[in-house]
Amino acid sequence: MNIAAFDYLRVLETIPEAVVITDTNPHIVYINPAFEKLTGYKLSELKGKNPRILKSGKTPLRVYQKLYRALTQGKSFTTREVINKRKDGSLYQIDASYVPICQTDKPVFYMQIQHDITEHKKAETELVKRAAQLEAVNRSLQEEYVKEKALLESIGDGVIAMDKEGKIIALNKKTEAIFGWKMQDALGKSLFTQFKLADEQGKIIPKDLRPIRLALTTAQVGHGIYFLVKKGTRKIPLFITSAPVVLDGRVVGAVNIYRDVSQQVATDRAKDEFLYFASHTLRTPLSAVAWSIERLNEDNTGYSSEQRKFLDRIYDQTQRMIQLTNDLLDATRMEFGILSYKYEEVNPAKIASNVIADLKNRINDKKIKFKLIADKNISAYQTYSNAVYMILHNLLSNAVKFTPAGGTVSLKISKTEKELILQVSDSGVGIPKLAQGRIFQKMYRAQNVKDKFEGSGLGLYITSGIINHMGGKITVKSRRGQGTTFTVMLPFELEVIQSKEKDRMQL
Repeated sequence: MNIAAFDYLRVLETIPEAVVITDTNPHIVYINPAFEKLTGYKLSELKGKNPRILKSGKTPLRVYQKLYRALTQGKSFTTREVINKRKDGSLYQIDASYVPICQTDKPVFYMQIQHDITEHKKAETELVKRAAQLEAVNRSLQEEYVKEKALLESIGDGVIAMDKEGKIIALNKKTEAIFGWKMQDALGKSLFTQFKLADEQGKIIPKDLRPIRLALTTAQVGHGIYFLVKKGTRKIPLFITSAPVVLDGRVVGAVNIYRDVSQQVATDRAKDEFLYFASHTLRTPLSAVAWSIERLNEDNTGYSSEQRKFLDRIYDQTQRMIQLTNDLLDATRMEFGILSYKYEEVNPAKIASNVIADLKNRINDKKIKFKLIADKNISAYQTYSNAVYMILHNLLSNAVKFTPAGGTVSLKISKTEKELILQVSDSGVGIPKLAQGRIFQKMYRAQNVKDKFEGSGLGLYITSGIINHMGGKITVKSRRGQGTTFTVMLPFELEVIQSKEKDRMQL
């Protein structure tokens, strides 16, 4: 049978699929232009050749075995597993269909139609690879999620994670117990609107002053004891730590840790109550001892030098004990909110003069050069006179104490449109940088003065508490061995103080 007799060969010239026809030996008798383009061979190069010239060695043997059985039985065969080799040696994979051309039910030719799927198979292989990779990543993420969830739930403190806007993205069971939330109700909501916090005096903490705001805006860790305000229930003391989550130098979120310190606060309060009772009880007999020694000292005769020395020593130690009990009383009164403030019209410069007069002997004993600079424009106004006295007395007595003999201490009194400014400077031992953030804590004393100077560590704590009560603020600037400057800013308007007290009473 002559292949050229087939009229459909003219049709094969035009179709886009590659076609090759072989006889049953098999030898190639025809290829169309699409096949030439696919393989790089011309008909003249392949005519009479066995199709094995196209084999790459990459096609599984079983494919050829199945193909042979189908064609010898006069059946069609389709496969996507054949990988052939072009004239230039490059490989290509085909979606191939083999069709026997029969005459009187006997195959006389075999026609193969090839569709190049090389790029498709590459993409398919890559897709399978990527799918496997994604599956591995997904499995890894699921494992990490399970681990992190287990870790989060194992923490004994409340934990809340939030995004950079302060919206809650995760929390643990302990947090639900502390705040009375359900996770599904809290997720996605702003932390700043979910609850109120108050300080130790009962003043509501503004949103911008919460430790979480510090973490989100400045990338710093914030912490402290705050009181959770819940409607119809007691205020719960919480030690809160807020830590930023920083990625590539940017804050992308934060984590809050909440620890219920009710027992610790109750214990501290019991200690304060004991100290208040003890110091209040001690003050009366100590004052009596001091008074008795003063009476004895009025008689300058009849005592030996050694007896006089003992009397002076007893008197000095008694005064120290009286000062300590007074400090303890002031501290506990301030914490209980029962420290009384005397409200009257007074000139701050006059209060300063009274303080300086009380410290005159100590100033003279150390030959300290004292300088008072008072703004002449400051006139009398309504304020808590004893509070201003206590602030100045604590700051100036510290300045005298920590300044060596022959040093300098100064007090500058000035004002702005809304504030009274009190600035106490000295040429004393200074405060180490690491200690400056803790000097207003109760009973804290810097290492460089701890063993060299007497003191209770309560003066600055009381001073800071009084200033906060009056709506003011205090700052410190110091270098070790180069002196210290405290700057106090107190508002003139009584309304500031009254509004603070009103807020506290409404909690």
